[in-house]
Formats: sequence, structure tokens, C-alpha cells
Amino acid sequence: MLMIDTGIRLSKCIGIKTDDVRGNKIIIRNTKNLKERTVYPTAKTQDAITKYMRLRK
Repeated sequence: MLMIDTGIRLSKCIGIKTDDVRGNKIIIRNTKNLKERTVYPTAKTQDAITKYMRLRK
């Protein structure tokens, strides 16, 4: 859901850490040009991320 919503690649999606999720934005690290990238998922995706993080803690 996150990959479709934001256009990030699988390897970047797997590399997201809980510290990278900040409110309504997600920081993507280790991009191919070695710069951080910020993505803003939709509200529906953000709700799914919040529910997932609650279950995983």
C-alpha cells in the first residue's frame, strides 16, 4: 500500500525504520543519489501504518 501510494521501491520500503515515520511524513534514507527523501502518504495509508505500528510494538 505504501509503495503504490508514494512510488518508493521495495528495497526502500523494507529499509524504513520506526524513527523514519514522523507524523504524516516518512523519511526515505539511502536513495540512489545518497540524499534523504521525504514522502507524504495519504490519510488511508497513514492510518494503516499507525495500526501496523501499534500491533508490532
